[in-house]
Amino acid sequence: MRGPEEEFSDVVDGTKPIVDPAEAYAGKHGIELQKPGWKVDVAERVKARLLLRGTESIPAGSREAQAWVKLFEAIIPK
Repeated sequence: MRGPEEEFSDVVDGTKPIVDPAEAYAGKHGIELQKPGWKVDVAERVKARLLLRGTESIPAGSREAQAWVKLFEAIIPK
């Protein structure tokens, strides 16, 4: 089965919530979203993809990077 010609990443504004655009995209392309639960599935897949990218997936100085630094500083003796 061929996927849609339009990439989802091309229709999403990274500064706004994605629920409405995701539902519109799915409807436009005949993609059935499992209700309830599709948002959890998407979040798990995004998390897995970010983890597979390696260390460059979390920008240095970001809130996430600072949280990891705090965690490691708390568990690693100096």
